Amino acid sequence: MDGQGQMAKMGWSRFVAMIAVSSTVMFFLMYQLVYSPDHALFSLNRLLASLVMGCVMTVIMLGFMWSMYEGRVLKLVVLAGAILAGAGLLAGPLKITATPGQIRSAGADLANSLHDILGDAQARSGVTYLLTSLRTQDPSKMKTLTDNLIADCAIGRRALLIRRSARFSATRVASLIAHEVETHVMVAENGRRQPFAIFERGLAHALETQEGLAVVQQERVLPPQHEKRGWPALGVLAVSYALSHSFAETRAYIRRLGFSDQRALRTCEKVKRGLARTVEPGGFTRELVYLRGALAVRAFIAGGGDLRRLYVGRVSLEELPICAHVKELLPPLSLPLWLRERGEKEVENMKNEE
Repeated sequence: MDGQGQMAKMGWSRFVAMIAVSSTVMFFLMYQLVYSPDHALFSLNRLLASLVMGCVMTVIMLGFMWSMYEGRVLKLVVLAGAILAGAGLLAGPLKITATPGQIRSAGADLANSLHDILGDAQARSGVTYLLTSLRTQDPSKMKTLTDNLIADCAIGRRALLIRRSARFSATRVASLIAHEVETHVMVAENGRRQPFAIFERGLAHALETQEGLAVVQQERVLPPQHEKRGWPALGVLAVSYALSHSFAETRAYIRRLGFSDQRALRTCEKVKRGLARTVEPGGFTRELVYLRGALAVRAFIAGGGDLRRLYVGRVSLEELPICAHVKELLPPLSLPLWLRERGEKEVENMKNEE
């Protein structure tokens, strides 16, 4: 009996070791899919997938070798534990949320591909502001990592969404902060303070103005010849071409314009989303608002317009005259540093004139 107990004990030890080694090997084998060696960074997705496969292996192997292990109750416990653990791991990623303290992890996951971006002072300060601006949010609603996003990153009413597979350079992160944080997050925060909810939700023509403002903001931090400066114009060309061509033809057209294959693919995904058959002509025209909005905002600036007026909430250039008559409207509290400093200088100049 002692011998049989020892054999059973050794058998279970070997079973556990076999599952652990197999799961570890599968984790590393999944890195064969990376595009280049510098992308071989720690991935939570791959770890979860390996653990799920380990649970599945436990169920399958124990089912085939049921008679080889003693202790019916113990076998049932192992079987049930593997099923529950696997189901929990599968359900977990669909409900990933981030508390304010965990947004750094989201930023770190984002930054794992970012070529030491968290060491960049500008990027770090932007992340710090993001944490501050979202500190009052309900953590359960602050979903940050998602697979259901075509753009690399987007700001919702109460969420910062980052596509899991997105990769960013240091310059890209700086423009991301200017576009998403210093425009959309700040405008949303200012709109939330207004006495009328429509300034948070957005007036009728707000989308074009707000995206144009974001483009103008990000151009402040982009190098003169950076590819991203051409994306708004690319969006217009892509939409125009996609309306009469297929996905593949549009992608080839963008490549002929001199953009990378990955940029061509991402742009086609944006302009062809929503189509049941991408071989047919047609497209999603939202990409038009970036260039059109940017041109309108630049014209507003050239005419002496004050950009701070666009930060009171989700307003449009067309509706600014109407907004000027809303006596209850509060001045924007959250502003980019350069706009805030300009306002302080103007106040100081007014005092000196007096």
